[in-house]
This record gives sequence, C-alpha cells and structure tokens, in this order.
Amino acid sequence: MARRRFTSGEEEFDDATPARRRFWTAFTRHPGLVALFLFILVASLLISFWNVLFQNVPSGHMLVVISKSGRPLEDGQVLAQPGQKGIQERVLGEGWHFIVPLLYATEIKPNIMVPGAKLTSAGLVPPKVGIVKALGGTPLPPGQFLAERGQQGIWREILLPGSYRLNPYGYEVKFVDMVEIKQGYVGVKRRKLGEDGPSEYATKPTEKGILKDVILQPGLYPINTEEFEVLACEVGIYQTSYHYSTDPAENTALVFDASDSNRIQLDCTIEWELVPEHWPEWLSKFRSMERIEATVIKPNVKNISRNKGQNYGAEDFLEGAMRERFQADFNRELLDACMDDNVIIRNSFIRNIIIPDTFLRPKREEQIAKEKAATHIEQTQTAETQNEVDAAERTIRLEVAKVTATTERIVAGIEREAENVMVVANAEVEKIKDEYSAKIAILEAERSQTLGNAEAEAKKLVSTAKNGLYKMQLAVFAQDGESFIRYTMAENLNPEMRLRLFQSGPGTLWTNMGNKDMNLFMPLPNSGSAPASRP
Repeated sequence: MARRRFTSGEEEFDDATPARRRFWTAFTRHPGLVALFLFILVASLLISFWNVLFQNVPSGHMLVVISKSGRPLEDGQVLAQPGQKGIQERVLGEGWHFIVPLLYATEIKPNIMVPGAKLTSAGLVPPKVGIVKALGGTPLPPGQFLAERGQQGIWREILLPGSYRLNPYGYEVKFVDMVEIKQGYVGVKRRKLGEDGPSEYATKPTEKGILKDVILQPGLYPINTEEFEVLACEVGIYQTSYHYSTDPAENTALVFDASDSNRIQLDCTIEWELVPEHWPEWLSKFRSMERIEATVIKPNVKNISRNKGQNYGAEDFLEGAMRERFQADFNRELLDACMDDNVIIRNSFIRNIIIPDTFLRPKREEQIAKEKAATHIEQTQTAETQNEVDAAERTIRLEVAKVTATTERIVAGIEREAENVMVVANAEVEKIKDEYSAKIAILEAERSQTLGNAEAEAKKLVSTAKNGLYKMQLAVFAQDGESFIRYTMAENLNPEMRLRLFQSGPGTLWTNMGNKDMNLFMPLPNSGSAPASRP
C-alpha cells in the first residue's frame, strides 16, 4: 500500500504517523497548551538547577563540606581550612545553603547530642557530659596534658547537655555521667594528669594529686573525668565499740592493769566525727575511713585506757565519784590525742567496768554481811514500829466507836425534836383551818341574807312599778275598755311585723272602702320599733 504525505503549513508528515499529526495539529491550534508546556519545562529546569546548587539541611543535622580543589593539608592536619583541599572544619547548620557541585561535595550528618537527665521506669538517669578528642590540630607542648581548642588531643573543656555541631571527621566525643555526690558524702578532687609533685597534694595546675582546698558538696558536677577523679567521702559521726564477753573469741573489751595489779576490762563506745574540710588531708595520710579508725582511734583508745588506768585501784572503780573521774580523764586525753589528726571525739561512753571476781568476792561477802546486819536492825525497828502501829490502831478503833455512839445519840435526839415540831405544826395548821372555816360560814350566811333582801326589794319595786303603770293606763283610757284592749293587743304585737297597703286600681280594697271606718293599729312611737306600714 502506498504511503501518502501531506503538508500542514511548512511541515510535511507521513500518513504513517497519525498520532504525531493529531498532536501537532492540536498543539498549534491552542496557544494555552503551548504556554503551559513551556512553563512546566522551565519550572522543571529551575527545580533541577535548584536541587543541584542548593542543599537543605534538616533540623538537628549539619552539612559537612568537602572541597575538591585547593592547597593540600599540612602534616598532622585532619580538617581543612578555607582555601585547602579536603574536609572543611567549618560545618553548616540547618537551612538552605548554596553549594557549587563542581567545586564541593557535601554530606549530611546528625548533630552531636549530649543527653540531659531523663526519668525512666528504672529511675532518674543522671545527665551526661561530652569529652572531646581532637584528631588533628597543633601538637601539645611539653608539660601540657590536655588540649585547648585548636590543639590535638583531649580537650580540657567539656560539653554540657545540648546539641553541638562538631565535624565528626575531626572530633570524637565520649559521653560520661556527671559526677554525683550523694547526701551524707562530700567529694574530693584528685588530678590524674600532670607532673609528680613533692607531696600528695597538687599545689600547681600542672601537678598530679589531691586538691586540698576543693570540697564538693552533695549535688551534680560536670567534671572532665579524663583530668580529675572524684573520691566520695562519707561525713557524719562514727562509732567504735568495745564489747565484753565471757567468750574469749568474742571479747573485744579494753584491758589494762590497775595500780593494785588487778586486771580491769572496759565495755565502752567511742563516737568520733570527720569534718568535711579535713577529708583532703585524711585521704593523703590515711586513704580511707577504716585506716583512720585503725591508725588514730583504736591505738589512742588503748594507750589512754592503759595509762590512765594505772592511776586507779580496783576499789576506785567501785565508787561512783572515782568512776566519773576516770571517765572524765579518759575523755579529755582521747580528745586531745585525736585532735592532732583533726579527728573530733564527740562522746566516749563507758557502759560497764568489769573487775576480777577474786577481788570482788571478799568485798561482796563483806558488803552482804553489812547489808544483813543493817537488814536485821531495820527488821527490829520495823517490829517495834509495828507494835506501836497496832496500839495506835486499837486506840483509833475505840475512838471511832465512841464517836459513832455519840453521833447516833445526837441523830436520835434531832429526829425526836423534828417529830415534835411536826406534830405542833400540824395542830396549829388544823386550828387555823377551823378558824377560817367559821369565818367563811358567817360570811356565807351574811351574803345569803343580803341577796335575799335585795331580791325581795327588787320584786317589791317591780310590783309597785307595775301597779303604778296600770293606774296610769286606767287614767288614760278613762274607763274605755275597747281602747284598752286595742292598746294591749298593739303592745303584744311582734315589733318586726310590717303591714303595707298599695292602691292597684278601681275595684280594689282601697277604692271600695267608702266611709267604712277602718283603723290600723300601729305600734306606739316609743316602742322602739319601726312603723308597721306607710300609706
């Protein structure tokens, strides 16, 4: 089949490529697509160019730059300075950085993180410090053991908890715990690096040894453990005890001979204290608390007890005053002896003094005999006193019986007098009651008589008034019986009765009355009631 060619504008296309033909036709007919295509092309080129020339360093990281050209590194130099070829000492922090890829190569490394304190399920993890070792730099001069910045070796400076940008190709960082001094302890610093000094103390910054004037109180301290060692020293009051036991294997009592050659043993406890400011000196002399006890406390206790004990006899230890004197001398001598080594004696308690039984047996028997004699005397005096007490008790019982009888007699007399008074009082009361009853009867009779007279007088007055009223009525009506009857009827009418007459037209009662005489009986005006009717 023949292939045809056609022309679109100035271009000729083979009909074997219809997809290309349709795309080109649509592309040339829509300018917006042309602009969008050009924008995407330019944006892609810019993004590619940006990614090539710019480096983004995320948070918590650093950018290590490697120069591909420049002067070569000098002897002992690990990291390059600007203008030198190799790994640059200066690193770049977070953010965007312009880097020419033809001149430099880059690596992204995490920052050096020195961890702080952290609370875990196992407890509180103490914070750490970072000890830096510079792999390159200026060599240390003779007599210098720790490096400063720019020198090769272990830095004297340490890194506290935090984030640091140190080039990992030039520095190594070791993490160690901060030095913790717990409660009840102090810390003494000892320099591990330096020259040997004339003593155990480091009197110069370049000498090894204990720092005499530095005492670390309880807390956390960021210390370079490559340079210093911190010795924890316990502070407080310690006890050294000596116990007496009949078992020779367990007997640790102090033993000395008295002036009379009797062997005395002491059961005692010594309380002594180490003051914190003297720990550097003790460490240089004794190294440990156990050495202090073995070198200072125990030898002085034994020597003083032996020397002072020779001034006292066995019998002196039986008396309280002499025992107290011995203990006071023992305390004073021990305090003075230990003060030379700055060890403070707080107390020395002598709990018991053991005296040989061969010396105590005669003394004990003699004392028992004295006690028995004194007891017999006391018993005799007690018996005599008991007789006196019995006689006194009998006298007291007799006096009590007399007092009881006298009291009963007085009480009986008082009761009889009270009964007599009660009888007399009751008779007087009955007499008074009878007198008042007679007076009341007389008054009642008089009242009855007076009331009867008053009632009779009232009836008399009422009858007289009624008779007078009848006489007046007879005089008024003048023997007119009909008028008297009408008056009597009107007087007996109900005062509340009302009688009204109304005219209702011809033919009624009102119009038919004529001349008939018709009288209406009305209550009298003085009867106190309203009229019966109103015409």
